Amino acid sequence: MTTAGILIEDDGFSGSTYAEVPEPMPRFMRQLLQSHCQCTQQGIPVSPIPVHREFNAQRSTPRRKRLEFRQVTASEQALTLAERANVRMKKRATTVRYRFVELPRDAGPGAVPPMARLMAGSKGAAVRIRLYLALLWMAGGGDDRHTVEFPARAFAELLDLPDPERRGDQRVRNALRLFERERLLLAEKRPGRPSLLALLHESGSGDTYSRPGGHAVAAKERNEVDVDNLFIRLPPGFWTNGWAVTLGAPGLAMLLVLLVVTSNASKQRQWVAPSERPRYGLSDDTWTRGLAELARLGVITVGKRPVGDLFDQRRVRNTYSVNIARLDEAPASES
Repeated sequence: MTTAGILIEDDGFSGSTYAEVPEPMPRFMRQLLQSHCQCTQQGIPVSPIPVHREFNAQRSTPRRKRLEFRQVTASEQALTLAERANVRMKKRATTVRYRFVELPRDAGPGAVPPMARLMAGSKGAAVRIRLYLALLWMAGGGDDRHTVEFPARAFAELLDLPDPERRGDQRVRNALRLFERERLLLAEKRPGRPSLLALLHESGSGDTYSRPGGHAVAAKERNEVDVDNLFIRLPPGFWTNGWAVTLGAPGLAMLLVLLVVTSNASKQRQWVAPSERPRYGLSDDTWTRGLAELARLGVITVGKRPVGDLFDQRRVRNTYSVNIARLDEAPASES
């Protein structure tokens, strides 16, 4: 018994009756029906076939689920605040050490980098990543104190959170408490005044924060590479053009990952070996959604590159190039 490509439960196939089904049909269903009819024709008692499986008569295999994105645009208020903050920060870039994004190669089993720990949980990951980057932007430069004392409401408005006076304020405070537990900052509570927030090392080691650029210059003078102080840079346009608000948590995380992989966008057509992915601690879903979001907005270019020896089976890997200049433009959708 069939209706519009849906196989409905029957009371069994009696005698030589054979059910008509739409073509094409799943192979397992054809084999089951043939076996059932052979048994009934030979008088072998069988149970009815309780089938409720719906399938497309034109396609027997399910279609891959298409990723859906809801692009968010920063409000005029958030953009104005970002412009004012950019002037206050003397238009400096946001520097982020590699150690926030990836684990060192000698990390022990079960270790997870700080960014992946902030990504954990079903809600609020984007707010946590945006807020931490904002703290690095505001307190990472300037004098050696590396502190900031803006009220939580101001951060909520900068990040374009709904209801910044109450709910937004509370979400910022919750994230700041998490940063303290992760040893990414110290918060000194002051009655009647905003807490004084002091940065700690991005690795979550609890060490005092210092500008990574100074260490890099000193290492270069010694003709060395200080891997613990390698860093990436987000240009001021990341804030003033609204990218911090537009990109979701997967897009933000993968932007930082690819800036590390491409050495701050200086290398093109880079690929990430499967054995390297655990160093970033991110889920497959975050990789897939983040890369798709960045490609859709034109922040990265995805290519193909064959890998393997001449005598090995030829494999093709995706390669990634970061279009860092794209962050100096408004994030209107590219497609």
